[in-house]
Amino acid sequence: MNRFFCLLILIAFPLFPFELETDIEGETSEEMIELLESLLENPVDVNTATKKNLLSIPFITEEIADDIIRARETRGGFTDKDSFRKLIPLIIYERIEPFVVVIPPKVVSRRPSIYPEVRVRTRVENRYPRDDRAPGNALGLYNRILIDYGQFSGCVLQEKDEGERDFVDFLAFGVKAKNVGHLEDVVVGYYGLDFGERLVLASPVLTFKGSPYQMRRKGIHLYTITGENTYKRGIALKTEKFGLFDISLFYSNASLDARGSDSVYYTYSADHITSAWEDIKDRVKEVIYGGHIDISGGYGTIGATYYHASDYDSSEKRSYSPASVNFSIPGGRVTFFGEVAYSRDFAAVCGVKSRGDKFMGDVVLRYLPRSFFSPHSSPFSDRRISSYGLLNDKGIYTCLLFKPFPKTELTIYGDHMEWEDDELPGRGYEYRIILDRRITKGFELGVSYRYKCKDDDYARFARVEMDVSAIKWIGLRLRTEWAEENDTLSGELVFGDVYIHPLNTLSINYRHIIFDSDLTRFKFTEYERELPGVMGNKFITGHGRRNYLLVSYKPFKFLRFSVKYEETFKKSSKLSGQVDLNLTKIKN
Repeated sequence: MNRFFCLLILIAFPLFPFELETDIEGETSEEMIELLESLLENPVDVNTATKKNLLSIPFITEEIADDIIRARETRGGFTDKDSFRKLIPLIIYERIEPFVVVIPPKVVSRRPSIYPEVRVRTRVENRYPRDDRAPGNALGLYNRILIDYGQFSGCVLQEKDEGERDFVDFLAFGVKAKNVGHLEDVVVGYYGLDFGERLVLASPVLTFKGSPYQMRRKGIHLYTITGENTYKRGIALKTEKFGLFDISLFYSNASLDARGSDSVYYTYSADHITSAWEDIKDRVKEVIYGGHIDISGGYGTIGATYYHASDYDSSEKRSYSPASVNFSIPGGRVTFFGEVAYSRDFAAVCGVKSRGDKFMGDVVLRYLPRSFFSPHSSPFSDRRISSYGLLNDKGIYTCLLFKPFPKTELTIYGDHMEWEDDELPGRGYEYRIILDRRITKGFELGVSYRYKCKDDDYARFARVEMDVSAIKWIGLRLRTEWAEENDTLSGELVFGDVYIHPLNTLSINYRHIIFDSDLTRFKFTEYERELPGVMGNKFITGHGRRNYLLVSYKPFKFLRFSVKYEETFKKSSKLSGQVDLNLTKIKN
């Protein structure tokens, strides 16, 4: 404990070149990492972006997207970021600025390229010591090719986890066409679906807290991530808008991993590394067909989703038919939104969000009873969806982010939740206060306190962070965190980052972490910059230290090469580590 208070005096958060590290708790989904990384590499041009493109930017609501489109049509486009900034609330603009560009209209009118855009990523991973239960090759392989050419785009993705026998353990491919006849989008092959508040159909996204509520409604999209049980395989299409109506239709026939004897359930972890996986790999054939309709106008948007699914294995057939109605109704700076669904029982996610120049506020209510069955959903929830398709969570989430003083930002959130485990009711709540203050240019201080209680278990977390970047090409981050669980168990975490950016094409990041934790139910979250510089959240418990080194080199505009080395030492375990290689090539 004394070490913590000594470090508290010395510690203080760095203004590294923008990275995706936030105060969001929990693991980060691969889908979100892919989105943010793509936006950083290819910012959205607000002079040419469609409404769908604008909605892919975090914190951009449908109302703000409509305002942007109306303003550029009236003005003939934005001339620079200052003219765009005047349209967006300050507190939102500060968050989206890295994801947008403003290309003046005269430049926008240049002739389109006759060459396709090709993005290639290759990753090789190797961890040690090798798991004796894994009979396959120790290397993990990941290859993905994305191609965009005019109205057509395609994706081919291959993955093999460490220890798996088959070098093509997972292979996904798909083609998407835009504006074909009366069809706005057509996808053939592997695809994903996102509608409403994600109560019925959605790609996997885990709960975020410590940030205003936001959901991305992507509709139909190419499947570009490696979740081996979360894709649809078949055909999906969206018609062009007929008056006030948008219609989407889809059909899928896929083979999924599943466990269980009396009741089959999906297995979302698909590491096929032991003989036990042979009995569950591609065990269930799932057939899905359905559709979604949106009715939109000046009053907002109302939508409806319905699909029928049948799962087949050697001993059982399971059928279910979820249906839902979603809405989004703007009213000035306030928007009312929600979705009500039925699948064996009723469920709902509803709320109100408000946006001002110096504040964002949200209230979100969720009613997700255990009897509600929706295995392809991913709504806002404190608890992950189970492999059985059960959500089991009821609660209210409130978040307020505002600027009480210049250079100061304060976030306050609370979450109350209830659930049932083995027919026994459970209850919990969580509160957090986050204060960020820019002391001077290149020096920023952050302090937060979090309290979380579930049934008779509770934990308190206190954190102090400091970023120092007095010199443009070098930065330093220091963090110390202390936690206490049930008055008997405690933990401390300290880490330091050094970031060196000697050239525009070269960056080096080194981190050293020390952790000493007896926590059981509640764990530290250590935000780690994954390749190619995007954050990944690692849960830490036990006693030990971790080091990692991340080097990124971009010799040409279209080529980037990244290497990461990580090692973890624990008192009760052997050394473990990994080396990752990442290569991205873009041709315009």
